[in-house]
Amino acid sequence: MAVTSYTEVLKAARQLPLEDQVMECPNGCSVPMKTVRVERIFNRAGKPIVIRDLEMYVCPECGCESMPLRSARIVENVLNGLVEPIGQFCAPLFQSAQPAI
Repeated sequence: MAVTSYTEVLKAARQLPLEDQVMECPNGCSVPMKTVRVERIFNRAGKPIVIRDLEMYVCPECGCESMPLRSARIVENVLNGLVEPIGQFCAPLFQSAQPAI
Protein backbone atom coordinates (compact mmCIF):
# COMPACT_ATOMS: atom_id res chain seq x y z
CA MET A 1 0.00 0.00 0.00
CA ALA A 2 1.27 3.49 -0.85
CA VAL A 3 2.13 6.06 1.79
CA THR A 4 -0.43 8.86 1.82
CA SER A 5 -0.81 12.15 3.61
CA TYR A 6 -2.62 12.39 6.94
CA THR A 7 -5.12 14.81 5.36
CA GLU A 8 -6.04 12.24 2.69
CA VAL A 9 -6.47 9.47 5.27
CA LEU A 10 -8.61 11.69 7.50
CA LYS A 11 -10.75 12.77 4.53
CA ALA A 12 -11.27 9.15 3.42
CA ALA A 13 -12.10 8.00 6.94
CA ARG A 14 -14.71 10.73 7.40
CA GLN A 15 -16.54 9.39 4.35
CA LEU A 16 -17.07 6.04 6.09
CA PRO A 17 -20.52 5.72 7.68
CA LEU A 18 -20.74 5.98 11.45
CA GLU A 19 -21.63 2.59 12.89
CA ASP A 20 -24.06 4.04 15.43
CA GLN A 21 -25.28 7.60 15.26
CA VAL A 22 -26.23 7.44 18.96
CA MET A 23 -23.62 5.60 20.98
CA GLU A 24 -24.67 4.29 24.37
CA CYS A 25 -22.18 4.21 27.23
CA PRO A 26 -20.80 0.71 27.87
CA ASN A 27 -21.12 1.44 31.60
CA GLY A 28 -24.91 1.75 31.25
CA CYS A 29 -25.15 5.49 31.92
CA SER A 30 -28.49 7.11 31.13
CA VAL A 31 -27.22 9.72 28.66
CA PRO A 32 -25.90 9.10 25.13
CA MET A 33 -22.19 9.54 24.46
CA LYS A 34 -21.03 12.72 22.73
CA THR A 35 -18.69 12.87 19.75
CA VAL A 36 -15.55 14.94 20.41
CA ARG A 37 -12.27 15.52 18.58
CA VAL A 38 -9.16 14.73 20.59
CA GLU A 39 -5.39 14.58 20.33
CA ARG A 40 -3.76 11.33 21.45
CA ILE A 41 -0.19 10.09 21.87
CA PHE A 42 0.69 6.60 20.60
CA ASN A 43 3.98 4.72 20.34
CA ARG A 44 5.36 3.58 16.97
CA ALA A 45 8.64 1.68 16.92
CA GLY A 46 9.28 2.75 20.52
CA LYS A 47 8.84 6.46 19.78
CA PRO A 48 5.87 8.66 20.71
CA ILE A 49 3.72 10.08 17.94
CA VAL A 50 0.71 12.40 18.14
CA ILE A 51 -2.49 12.02 16.15
CA ARG A 52 -4.76 15.07 16.06
CA ASP A 53 -8.48 15.42 15.37
CA LEU A 54 -9.43 11.84 16.22
CA GLU A 55 -13.16 11.42 16.69
CA MET A 56 -13.99 9.74 19.98
CA TYR A 57 -17.20 9.03 21.84
CA VAL A 58 -17.18 10.31 25.43
CA CYS A 59 -19.82 9.73 28.07
CA PRO A 60 -20.70 13.07 29.72
CA GLU A 61 -21.80 11.21 32.85
CA CYS A 62 -18.85 8.90 33.67
CA GLY A 63 -16.13 10.04 31.22
CA CYS A 64 -15.80 6.64 29.50
CA GLU A 65 -14.23 6.92 26.04
CA SER A 66 -14.83 4.75 22.99
CA MET A 67 -13.08 4.92 19.62
CA PRO A 68 -15.24 4.61 16.49
CA LEU A 69 -14.07 2.19 13.81
CA ARG A 70 -13.10 4.98 11.42
CA SER A 71 -10.82 6.54 14.04
CA ALA A 72 -9.31 3.13 14.76
CA ARG A 73 -8.54 2.76 11.05
CA ILE A 74 -6.76 6.10 11.04
CA VAL A 75 -4.65 5.03 14.04
CA GLU A 76 -3.91 1.68 12.38
CA ASN A 77 -2.74 3.37 9.15
CA VAL A 78 -0.54 5.81 11.05
CA LEU A 79 1.01 3.11 13.26
CA ASN A 80 1.67 0.91 10.22
CA GLY A 81 3.60 3.73 8.53
CA LEU A 82 1.05 4.23 5.75
CA VAL A 83 0.67 7.95 6.48
CA GLU A 84 3.28 10.68 6.22
CA PRO A 85 3.62 13.01 9.24
CA ILE A 86 2.48 16.63 8.88
CA GLY A 87 4.97 18.04 11.39
CA GLN A 88 7.01 17.39 14.53
CA PHE A 89 6.09 17.19 18.20
CA CYS A 90 8.48 17.82 21.06
CA ALA A 91 7.73 18.27 24.75
CA PRO A 92 9.35 17.70 28.13
CA LEU A 93 8.84 14.23 29.62
CA PHE A 94 7.94 13.81 33.29
CA GLN A 95 7.75 10.67 35.40
CA SER A 96 4.81 10.36 37.77
CA ALA A 97 6.68 8.44 40.50
CA GLN A 98 10.23 8.05 41.74
CA PRO A 99 12.05 5.08 40.21
CA ALA A 100 12.87 2.19 42.56
CA ILE A 101 16.33 2.44 44.10
